Amino acid sequence: LDTGAQPNIVKKSCINSNIIVNNKEILQLTGITEEIVTTLGSVKIYISSTPVTFHVVPDDFPIISQGVLGSTFFIERHACINYAKNCVTWHGQSLPFKGRESIKIPARTNFGFTIRISNPEIKTPTPSHIRRCVRRRFRYHLH
Repeated sequence: LDTGAQPNIVKKSCINSNIIVNNKEILQLTGITEEIVTTLGSVKIYISSTPVTFHVVPDDFPIISQGVLGSTFFIERHACINYAKNCVTWHGQSLPFKGRESIKIPARTNFGFTIRISNPEIKTPTPSHIRRCVRRRFRYHLH
């Protein structure tokens, strides 16, 4: 799941050989690498009997997982991520998370990330707001 990503993507090796890739529906993806990545086309993958469009990327595409459900899926399907129940819910169905992903960040590593603050009263988050948000979301402590 990546609600910051718009399209749904899947690596080429995950597509069965009998599935035809529509190479007329190609996207240029930006923001993942310093260069523009062109998709190989699109496929329909059925999730709970519902066709969902995924854009096919090369196997060396720089993500840990085999694919991503992007914001397109959540917006078009009115789907919700339910962290309390570890699932995605849509159309009265619950799709459980397969497992939690752990990311180990080496000490003294600098990286940028976005935090969406849902409290409209907070105009400028303080370091303590950010620490609480990150602790809740990523379940480890900042020092």
